[in-house]
Amino acid sequence: MSVSELPDYLKHHGSELKAQLLPGSYCSSPVRRVMSGSKQRPRGAGGRELP
Repeated sequence: MSVSELPDYLKHHGSELKAQLLPGSYCSSPVRRVMSGSKQRPRGAGGRELP
């Protein structure tokens, strides 16, 4: 789902989501790994460390 699709999704499913969040029964799905670069490595991997 893209960020632009979120408002429409929440209009249709917001009450259901809220009903699961309040009692603590919501269980999120795993996040899809985003690959970048010509070497197809996970984003953020191999980057330089900040002080």
